[in-house]
Amino acid sequence: MSIFQKQEDLNGIRFSWNIFPNSKQENARFVIPVGCLYTPLKLIKGLNKPKYNPVHCRQCNAILNPYATIDFESKIWACPFCYQRNKLPEGYNSISEQNLPIELIQTFQTIEYQLQEQPSLPPALIFLIDLTCDEDELIALKDSLMQSLSLIPDNYYIGIITFGATVQIYDLTFIDFPKSYMIRGARTLSELQIKAYLGLKNYESNDGVNKFLQPLSECELTLSTIIQELLVDPWKLTKTRRPMVSTGSALAIAESILSQWKGGGRIMCLLSHPTTNGPGMVASLAKKEPIRFHHDIQKQTEAAKYVKESTEYFDSLIKTAIENNISVDVFSCSFDQTGVYEMRNLVKKTGGLLLIADKFDSDVFRNSLTRIFQKDITSDSQDIDQTDFLCYDATISIATSKELRIAGTIGNCVSANQKTQHVAEAEIGIGGTSSWKCCSIDSMSTFGFYFEITNSEKNPVENKKIGMIQISTKYRTPQGQWRLRVTTSPHYFGSVLDPNQKMQIIQSFDQEAAAVLIARYAVFKTETEQYLAIIRWIDKILIKLISQFAKFQKDDPNSFDVPNNFSIYPQFMFHFRRCNLMKVFNNSPDETVFHRHTFLRESTMNSILMMQPMLYSYYLSKPPSPVVLDVSSISPEAILLFDTYFHVLVHFGTQLAIWRNQGYQNNPEFSNFKQLLEQPKKDALILSKPRFPFPRFTECDQGSSQSRFLTSRCNPSRTYKSTGFTNLTGKSPVILTEVPSFEVFFDALKQAIFKI
Repeated sequence: MSIFQKQEDLNGIRFSWNIFPNSKQENARFVIPVGCLYTPLKLIKGLNKPKYNPVHCRQCNAILNPYATIDFESKIWACPFCYQRNKLPEGYNSISEQNLPIELIQTFQTIEYQLQEQPSLPPALIFLIDLTCDEDELIALKDSLMQSLSLIPDNYYIGIITFGATVQIYDLTFIDFPKSYMIRGARTLSELQIKAYLGLKNYESNDGVNKFLQPLSECELTLSTIIQELLVDPWKLTKTRRPMVSTGSALAIAESILSQWKGGGRIMCLLSHPTTNGPGMVASLAKKEPIRFHHDIQKQTEAAKYVKESTEYFDSLIKTAIENNISVDVFSCSFDQTGVYEMRNLVKKTGGLLLIADKFDSDVFRNSLTRIFQKDITSDSQDIDQTDFLCYDATISIATSKELRIAGTIGNCVSANQKTQHVAEAEIGIGGTSSWKCCSIDSMSTFGFYFEITNSEKNPVENKKIGMIQISTKYRTPQGQWRLRVTTSPHYFGSVLDPNQKMQIIQSFDQEAAAVLIARYAVFKTETEQYLAIIRWIDKILIKLISQFAKFQKDDPNSFDVPNNFSIYPQFMFHFRRCNLMKVFNNSPDETVFHRHTFLRESTMNSILMMQPMLYSYYLSKPPSPVVLDVSSISPEAILLFDTYFHVLVHFGTQLAIWRNQGYQNNPEFSNFKQLLEQPKKDALILSKPRFPFPRFTECDQGSSQSRFLTSRCNPSRTYKSTGFTNLTGKSPVILTEVPSFEVFFDALKQAIFKI
């Protein structure tokens, strides 16, 4: 484990550079922007959780931390961010150098305050169920929902709405038989009209809401009855027409109900078909009119005629959701697209979860739904207060010392519009603020923050001076308790022009964090820029970075020497350019949104997996070990475990597949062979279990059609060009591709550097 990963385990944070440039011009020499990946609710072993409110600086609002200067006699502390002197509260009268409170001990850069505030109402959850799926699929969906009810905390308030051609809102106060309100899905109703129809006028008492939202402990039997008696939408279907699906109307109604609930919550939308009826329509009822694909959206063809209006409709729901702390999850289970592309901003900006699976009767859907309500109890954290996967109503704020400014963040959140003295002029991602809002946040939610240096080269920051960054996250647990997690991170300033510091700066470079920060920025750019322009931008950064820090003699490729801390960065970029986060070929718009949405919320190492998958080999003659992601790693005598985060594949070599098919594993004499066949599957389950979404699992043999998932992501070091199109027995396979190998890519990189 690297020192950077250890820092992440202690504080949930990783920086691209752990020594900061001392001026704007020096920042340009560093090439990669100063930034960090931060997981606010990361499970941290031994996290200190004091039961009192923090002390704030009266000028910049930063929180008392280990790097503040303390006058023990006068009980005054100087803020390390703005240097304002502040009086300590009476509760700190007994402190001394030998008797420090937790927040002043330097080994505790991250602490979490259990705020002494009035608990809020518990969150509410509305299941929004598409009933236009097949009967077998509906049975599988009902089974999954029943299992989820047993995992949801009893204090949650639950509601249920079903939709197809019409929208049905269930009144949970009727125990003896289900009662529901019905609204035509084709109608576009305002929030006031919906509230009037459902009797939601009395905001203060929540009397109207209580018909549709009940504590799980009181309505579990009623909910179970409703779910078990659900039937497929009765609207008559034909082979030439799609079902009538009123997703837009159903979402608006669910949002209107939750907007009356002061505890906030989430809408969990379970889709099986695209919206074809009412507001938010993404496809027509006629199957002869195809649903849009990437080329339709880019060229604005007739197939994309609904995209603009549908996107605008779903975007119009965002403001109410943010104001009322409502997150929207979308679980799309269909072999066709369901309109996730048009709903992407609603899910992203409310901090919702997104999943695409083939059907409700799949491990991907079932295990992902279960994962939401499971506890995060691991060997590294036995703290019961950190075990809830989902938390709510989070606000993330950043304070910086005067030499630094926050340029923005890239993640699933929205701006809180707090423009303080910590905000930079330039913007990266969601900028122009030092605070962001997340309606929903969990233990894996990770945000990329980007910073700017304020000093000019004429007035650089003194080398070895410490710059400070403090990130505070206020959030609400499912029990309604308020928490504030604070991470304070100090860093030295330096200059690559100083020969005494350059080696330290090189060693401070975290190439994994840097690669993910650049990749996040590239994915963010896909909303407004063309693919080729972004690729040129990525390549330009790579060329500048390696030319700045590699040692070489011009026009002598053999003299090229890249420092260890930079050696894997080109490889990350090579694989990132080819992955489905950037390329849209062979992916639908819905799938592309799903992959990018997940990438923008995951931790550093999970993001690296999406960019450059991991490959593990299993042999009879040696223990399991990681191998290079190269076609040369494919062997007839090896089992390979291939992990892309979204997909886990076990690949059996040709010889091992023959022995397996002949039943050698059933012979007690070959128990080691049986163990070899089983071990990759066990490891795959261990990898998959903690993830959301739960990855797809596949087993295949070398040379089979599904082995393409592996070969398409491997470095094509053996192609028909390099081998004369001869695939010798016992050798790794030949890849039929025109894509250049990493070796060709790196040679081109060196040639580009020589031309500078």
